[in-house]
Amino acid sequence: MKGSFAVLAQVCGLNDRDKADLETKINEFAKDGYRTLAVAKTGIKDKPELVGLVALHDPPRNDSKKLIEELRNLGVAVKMLTGDALPIAKEIARAVGIGDRIIRASELKEVNGSDQVKAAEIAENANGFAEVYPEDKYLIVKDFQAKGHIVGMTGDGVNDAPALKQAEVGTAVSNASDVAKGAASIVLSDEGLIDIIAPIKIGRMMFQRINTWIL
Repeated sequence: MKGSFAVLAQVCGLNDRDKADLETKINEFAKDGYRTLAVAKTGIKDKPELVGLVALHDPPRNDSKKLIEELRNLGVAVKMLTGDALPIAKEIARAVGIGDRIIRASELKEVNGSDQVKAAEIAENANGFAEVYPEDKYLIVKDFQAKGHIVGMTGDGVNDAPALKQAEVGTAVSNASDVAKGAASIVLSDEGLIDIIAPIKIGRMMFQRINTWIL
């Protein structure tokens, strides 16, 4: 078996001391940007036994940092949404230059239920959100729109479709599902997100040209 450490630790009946030691190791991996899976084995009638941990590294694309810098130079604020745990999200955000103000999506969701204005302010001040569930993406887009922002959203899965549809400019990546592509305003044809720069520049040129002709 492989899966979440918290789940497999319970299945295998680990004692508190062993759990604490392994959780410390998992947190060390997370600070370096590694996702960790637990692995267990069992015989037909035996109780499951924890074999160990597998640390997986999924580094950002080489062009990510350059893309974020270019977007900022164009006046676009970049926010990261990820399902990864908070320590991993912070490391990825540091590596690509997004910023260090990363919060859990659950914190935003909790405030959203009682004070949408405050939730919108929290979203505006954060650089990114960790431990994001698919439905959280839609709420985060709505929070930014509540503050008067024009929102662009990228995604690739079926679960991203509501957020892509809600955003003013939903952008589906080249390998996105058909549902995501159908919900998006723009579908990229090449891998990565570097081509997102062109629609921004061309859109502004078109806007300026229309203004010029009207005036």
